[in-house]
Amino acid sequence: MTMLNRTRTVVLAACVAAAVAACAGGSGSSGFDVAFENQLIDEALQQMKCTESATLFICPADQPADLPPPTGSPQMAPEIDTGFGDTTAATCDAAAIDRACAVRLPLAPAGLPAGAVLAVAVRSTVPPGDWTTDGEAIPVSGPTEVNAQVPAGSSSVQIAVLVFFDGVVPLPAGRLETLTGSGADLAFVTPSLQVERADGGPA
Repeated sequence: MTMLNRTRTVVLAACVAAAVAACAGGSGSSGFDVAFENQLIDEALQQMKCTESATLFICPADQPADLPPPTGSPQMAPEIDTGFGDTTAATCDAAAIDRACAVRLPLAPAGLPAGAVLAVAVRSTVPPGDWTTDGEAIPVSGPTEVNAQVPAGSSSVQIAVLVFFDGVVPLPAGRLETLTGSGADLAFVTPSLQVERADGGPA
C-alpha cells in the first residue's frame, strides 16, 4: 500500500533536530520514543488530524481519518467510532467476582480493508501509566462492543484502537511501551477520559 510503504521522513527529521544521540540508541532512546509519540498523539487530538510515527498513523477517534482509503477497502476514509466523541468521561463497571473495572467500548469501524482486525490498548493518564493490551484480535465485521480494562488506581484513561491490515495482531497481553511498537498500521486514539465508576467506588 503506497500510503504506508513510502519512505518515512517525519521521525528521522525530528530525531536529527532533537537529539542525534537518542536516535542512534543508548539508554535514552526508549524515553525519547515515548515522549515523541506522546507529542504526536497530542498533536493529532489538538489539530484533529492524523500524524505519522514511523510505520504508524495516529488519528483521532470518532471522525474519518484524513488519509486516502486503504487498498482493498471501500472508497471511503478509515474511521473508528468509539462512542466517546461527545463526552469527556467513561463509565466503568465492576465485575461481580473480582471487582475489576472495565469500560464498555462500542466500536463501529468503517473504511477498513476486508480481513483487517482491531486490538484495544488502554493507559492511565492520571496518574500517567504505560499502554496495556489484552492482545485479543477483534474482527472488522461490523459494530461490536468490547471491555477495556481500566488500570488500577486510574482516575483518567486514554484508549487506542489499533488497526492491523494483515489480519494478525502480533501482541502478547500486557504492557506496551509505545503504540508505534505494536506493529499496527493505524491507531485511533481518544482524548483523556475521566473514569466514573458505576457503583461510585474507586476505579
